[in-house]
Amino acid sequence: MEADSPHELATALMNFAVQIERGEVSKGVSGGCSSGAIYELLHAPEQTHEAYFEQVREYLASKSGNAELKGACTKEQQDQ
Repeated sequence: MEADSPHELATALMNFAVQIERGEVSKGVSGGCSSGAIYELLHAPEQTHEAYFEQVREYLASKSGNAELKGACTKEQQDQ
C-alpha cells in the first residue's frame, strides 16, 4: 500500500481493515487521490499460532546450524 503521507496511509489501512472485517476483500486494486494498493487476501486455516512459531524455530535452527534452537521457545515464552 502506498500513500502521500503517514496520515493518508493510516486512513487507507483503517478503511482496508473495515473491508476485511466485512468480508469484502479477496483480490483487487484500489486507489484514490492520495493512496493506492494492490492486494490479495489469502487464508490458510492450518497456519495456527503454534504452527507459525514451529516454523520460525525450524528456520532459525537451519540458519544458525544449531539444532538446539528447534524446541527452545515454548508458547509461554513467546507470550511474554
